[in-house]
Amino acid sequence: MLRSNTTDTGTADTKGVSVEVTRSPSVYSTSLSSKTKINWSGKMVDDDYNQTLKDGPYTFTFKATWSNGHTESVNVVIRIVGDYTLFLNTARQETNT
Repeated sequence: MLRSNTTDTGTADTKGVSVEVTRSPSVYSTSLSSKTKINWSGKMVDDDYNQTLKDGPYTFTFKATWSNGHTESVNVVIRIVGDYTLFLNTARQETNT
């Protein structure tokens, strides 16, 4: 699950209009959704690639765009080490009990 927050601009006309997340290497992107235009969430499902994530760093770039055209980006780096499917299976078991 991907999550992002944009600035709550209150009664101002300028609001967040989109948040896009891009993963690299093996560039893949997705758009997050928001009912409030403040709290954004979504999933990045790349069925062709998710089963073969290799050990190493992956950068997720979150790019927010506001109604006035202003954009801001931030990079979040994660590192895959070992068999990530074991972690996923454990997390699923814990949430299902």
